[in-house]
Amino acid sequence: MKKKLVLTVLALLALPGTIRPYRPVMMTLISAENDEIAISTNAARLSGTIKNMLADMPAEGKAQITLPDIKTKTLQAIVNILEPINAQVQKQAIEQLKQLNFIKRPLDDRFIAKNVQPFANKILSPQNIDQIKEVTLAANYLEIPFLINAGAKVYVEKYLQKRPKAEWHNVLGAIKGDFPQDIRLYFKKQFTLAQAGAKEELSIADYIALYGQPQAETITSPWIDITQAFIEIPQISSLDLSKKNITSLYGVEMLSAKNDIEMLSLADNFILDNTTDPDFPDEPFKTYGNLSALDLARNQLETLPKNIFTGLSNLKYLELGGNQITTLPVGIFNGLSNLEQLSLSRNKFKESTEEFRTKYNLSATVQIEGLRD
Repeated sequence: MKKKLVLTVLALLALPGTIRPYRPVMMTLISAENDEIAISTNAARLSGTIKNMLADMPAEGKAQITLPDIKTKTLQAIVNILEPINAQVQKQAIEQLKQLNFIKRPLDDRFIAKNVQPFANKILSPQNIDQIKEVTLAANYLEIPFLINAGAKVYVEKYLQKRPKAEWHNVLGAIKGDFPQDIRLYFKKQFTLAQAGAKEELSIADYIALYGQPQAETITSPWIDITQAFIEIPQISSLDLSKKNITSLYGVEMLSAKNDIEMLSLADNFILDNTTDPDFPDEPFKTYGNLSALDLARNQLETLPKNIFTGLSNLKYLELGGNQITTLPVGIFNGLSNLEQLSLSRNKFKESTEEFRTKYNLSATVQIEGLRD
């Protein structure tokens, strides 16, 4: 029965006018030098730009799209990356159809983490730094985010091989005239991760896809003074994601334990902030209403967005020590009405404890650690 249903679904996918209009399997891309490069239509659709162009074209007949700003060599390199990735995407789709588990989007997080990025990096690595820049510029125009990211990673690696003591402003000077601000963010992310020693990118969404949902544990509250006699030591629900090599908060809302946990540790990772991570989520902890303790110590945070703590009205303990934070948006702590302890040690704040308290409107009952008196 299952086999018959799969065959029926695949047949429907192939019928014109059912799920999607019929379009030939192959199409042609025309480069700046007017060279024609064949590509499968499904592979071409991995580009947001081409996908939108195809949507505006008649379904019948072989499609041709001219890309006057992309040179033949660059366009061929992109096709060489998209074709094998598309082959894996189609294989994945069929496998999930067989299991009656339909994919929600063509490239899920596990597929990107395990296949797309490593493959794209491998294809780009032999090219020189100028060619990599050309491919990344073309990927930006074609709206292929994973290829922009791969290009930025390989570019930064090659740049640091030549200039191992380079700082971010050096890399920025080399790319500033070519890339807009939102694309420079990919380069800053790769530079920061390289300097921090991160071996790979791993968002929380990637972690869940690769290893499954992490399970919360019931532990003894670490904030109770157990030396006091006759005290009832409470038990709390804790989720420990420390030391997992996580680089991005993207997907934090996907953690199944979010509604129940009282303590979340993301310490000792490589988590980037919103000025470095293009995928930094908006209001990442909004659904963590029961959280009383959040540990973000020893990551790669230089600042935080104003709305990061939205929804954490029950938070009592916040650990931000061991980052690179110099300043925070005024009002960032406004919703933390139950905050009791804030640790800021080993950052780069210039304010004294009382100056910080006044600037960020923290009550006298909040214990602030790590600033000068």
